[in-house]
Amino acid sequence: MKKFIALSAATALLALPAIAGSLTMTYTETGGTPTAVVYDSATNTATIEGSDVSFDYTWDAEANKVCGLAIPEIGDLCVTFEGEAKTPEVGAEISYTADNGTSGTAVVTAYTE
Repeated sequence: MKKFIALSAATALLALPAIAGSLTMTYTETGGTPTAVVYDSATNTATIEGSDVSFDYTWDAEANKVCGLAIPEIGDLCVTFEGEAKTPEVGAEISYTADNGTSGTAVVTAYTE
């Protein structure tokens, strides 16, 4: 769980509301260990892959920001992506900064409609 806090959270990204399925983003904090988050647009919930940690999320396309809400043991955590929101594509990579001061790279590792 600590690696998730340090890493950033929520997050989905690239045009989250436009997807009608699931999007998996793998977040890697600079110098850190990757953590995958699966976003389900049908329910607006996210799950940390390989765990039972689940939380609601919001997506602000104008700010290019995703926020995990009431994440267990963390609380709310937002991630702002650099650049422009795009249609999700496996392999797409984008830099992010979290509101807890961490930053790194997020990669779309799976996408289903």
